[in-house]
This record gives sequence, structure tokens and C-alpha cells, in this order.
Amino acid sequence: MRRYTPKKAILYSAFLFALMHMNPLQFPHTFLLGVFVGWVYFRTKSIWPCIWIHFINNGIVFSMALLSGSVDIAEANVEGPGPWSMLAVVPVGVIMLYGVILLLDQNLPNRPIWIQSSEEE
Repeated sequence: MRRYTPKKAILYSAFLFALMHMNPLQFPHTFLLGVFVGWVYFRTKSIWPCIWIHFINNGIVFSMALLSGSVDIAEANVEGPGPWSMLAVVPVGVIMLYGVILLLDQNLPNRPIWIQSSEEE
């Protein structure tokens, strides 16, 4: 992150994160997740919360697919959740994300998100 401002570093890594999933339909979701995870890393300076966020996200998506019948474990066939089941979860996800951001923002050291502090230069 030293070569770029935190804002650019977060956006570039989020773009690469989404691109590496190689799924155009998944790109917006993974890009936003990448921005959030990048922000969490910037605020905590630890990769562990980022790993947990990715793990929880994958668990939620897999659970949705399992509950919607898109996953047949006996056949090892994964189709992915349909578009309507994904739309039904979006409001819940947005509310949960807002809550997590508020919690993190209240419990992490208070510093500007997009401005590099002197100790990071």
C-alpha cells in the first residue's frame, strides 16, 4: 500500500479480487466485498478479520445454494443460487453490512479512512 494511496490500493485490490473469481455475474458482489475487506484491512492492519469475512461470505452463499436446492451434495453438482433467491437476500445483507461497518467504526482507532497517516508513509 505504500506505492498507492489507501483509496487506490483498496480499489485496485478489490478489482483484482473480483477479476480473479472469473465470473462476470459475480463481479459486482465480489468487487464490493473486496472494497469492504480492503477497508477492514486498512483499519485493522490484520489479515485475519479479512479471512474471516471471506470465510463467512462463502459460508452464507453456500448455505443459500444448499437451501435453495441448487447444490446436490450426492451428485457433487453446484449450480449456484438463482437470481431471485439472491435478490431476496440483498436487503438482509445490506442491513448486516451496515451493522458490521458501524461496529467496526466504533471499535477501531479513529482515523481518516482515505488519508495516509504519517506512520504509514
